[in-house]
Amino acid sequence: MAKGKNRLEHSFDLEDRLITFAGRVVEVVSALPKT
Repeated sequence: MAKGKNRLEHSFDLEDRLITFAGRVVEVVSALPKT
């Protein structure tokens, strides 16, 4: 039971990091000069 909960939390943590990374990518791309 504890293992399943831990795995679920890890999955959410990974998704959270992915969203944060995607947000940074969007910011960088938006900051780039349009060609």
